[in-house]
Amino acid sequence: MWKFLKPILLAAWVVALVGCVNLAESDLSDFKKFVDDRDACEHFGGEVPDPPDPERMKEIVEQMNIYCTGTDGRLAALKAKYAKNAEVMSKLNKYENKIERVRP
Repeated sequence: MWKFLKPILLAAWVVALVGCVNLAESDLSDFKKFVDDRDACEHFGGEVPDPPDPERMKEIVEQMNIYCTGTDGRLAALKAKYAKNAEVMSKLNKYENKIERVRP
């Protein structure tokens, strides 16, 4: 009987393991979205033209409004949510807490 039960138990273990991996990935979706948005925000913040170009500044401000707005609050919320996750916190701690006030 063990001969037949062993493959079934192994398959059940694999399915459970895959389910845990998928759950862990989906649990970090808010973190991943934040990182994408904040990185885009910081990218556009570094695109300020010198000498000033009003048209380019208009484009930059539009993109920063898309990607930067709300990220200060999202960062604080993510730090509270993932306070016990050292890997996530090490990445979150690399971001400035108040970037929204430092716009061009």
